[in-house]
Amino acid sequence: MQHQATTKDDLAYVANVVRKANFDRGVPAIYVLWAVITLIGFSLPDIRPQVTGLFWGIAGPVGGLLSFALGHRASRREGATNQALAARYGWHWGLAAIAFFLAMLPAINGMPIAWLSSNFLLIAALVYGLAATHLDRMLVVPAAILAIGYVVLVLVAPPYTWTATGILMCVSLLIAAVRSRADA
Repeated sequence: MQHQATTKDDLAYVANVVRKANFDRGVPAIYVLWAVITLIGFSLPDIRPQVTGLFWGIAGPVGGLLSFALGHRASRREGATNQALAARYGWHWGLAAIAFFLAMLPAINGMPIAWLSSNFLLIAALVYGLAATHLDRMLVVPAAILAIGYVVLVLVAPPYTWTATGILMCVSLLIAAVRSRADA
């Protein structure tokens, strides 16, 4: 029995070494999940602003838990779990969730949520940009779209900026899903 455990550990080690040689490409199902969530959630400020906070209050945590489950399932399906990579993903997106929560604190003191909304776009651009740098290069295009959306929203504030950014995010995440599936 000890020999079987050692062989399994050895194979996991080799798989992790090979995996480190290539940059992680992410899980296509997670990209699709967040493409749908962002399309809906980014359109709400332009269409139904009164439900935007409720949507993100539910969709953010549920999407995070679903992402964890999908990532765990994909890792098990590959046959070798990379605990270090899983921990990096967990820390990254966990800290992102904390940043989004902290960005809401001024609303408790009465600051209008409309004044805070662009900060969420800025945080998302930074979070996706850092993820593209350290975790998954497929996220570089969504990060750039978020940054551009932030600049346009803050400097120009045209109508339907949130919806346009949501559509672009959705398309970029779907492209990332297709590309990551093709690389698998």
